[in-house]
Amino acid sequence: MATRDHTPDGPRDAIWEREGESLALLADEDPDEAAGLAAWAAQRHPWPGVLDDITTGPAFRNHLRWVEQQRRLGTIYPAEADVFAALHLTPFQRVSVVILGQDPYHRPGLANGLAFSVPRNLPSNKFPASLRNIRVALTNDGFTPANHGDLMPWARQGVLLLNTALTVSEGAPNSHKKEWRAFTNTVISRLSARDEPVVFVLWGNEAIKTCDRIDKQRHRVVTAPHPSARGSYQRAFRTSGTFAKINQRLTELGRTPIDWEAC
Repeated sequence: MATRDHTPDGPRDAIWEREGESLALLADEDPDEAAGLAAWAAQRHPWPGVLDDITTGPAFRNHLRWVEQQRRLGTIYPAEADVFAALHLTPFQRVSVVILGQDPYHRPGLANGLAFSVPRNLPSNKFPASLRNIRVALTNDGFTPANHGDLMPWARQGVLLLNTALTVSEGAPNSHKKEWRAFTNTVISRLSARDEPVVFVLWGNEAIKTCDRIDKQRHRVVTAPHPSARGSYQRAFRTSGTFAKINQRLTELGRTPIDWEAC
């Protein structure tokens, strides 16, 4: 992806002004810039044919400009290329499970664009509490967790690991929650309106608030306390049987269970 000018009058901003104009024209003059801009534009248009009315509109463009401004002012997680990783790794038609998180990890070296996931090379003693509890819950359900914390193998099987906010300022949880709400609510609503059923996994009160957006006649819902909960709620999550329940619901729907042990 191009990492050229981030200023408001640079190539990244200008692409909005010439959206619909073929980048082949630019390729004649600067092939590298054309390729970079094309990749950047595609990365910011997740789920083509499903979210186009949102991602090509002025409100979404303004929101992305706001995120870029926040990056100029301070550190934002995840990296720019990973903001829409969950949607790119799990296309709309392949979604069979939605695990809904809150926002990306707000400490260095953790967020990789997938809810509850961390980079593959992160040592286990650095795992956030939520991921550690997820691994305990997996073990209690009879599964052996992978020897790393990267949940990409789940995403590739159809598990949409979606945070309700796709970016966050360093050290400031929920700092971008309000700005992303409309976009992620739309993602949930489009999935709810899909004919093929989905298992929605809502951990914690914030996630459970989205239940009203889900057509429960068509889809299945699995709830549990949030993985980062403490005390009795932590124990309740660890013993909730959440992963076994997800596979049971998938089987009831005639869909393939998830291989939670995939590496």
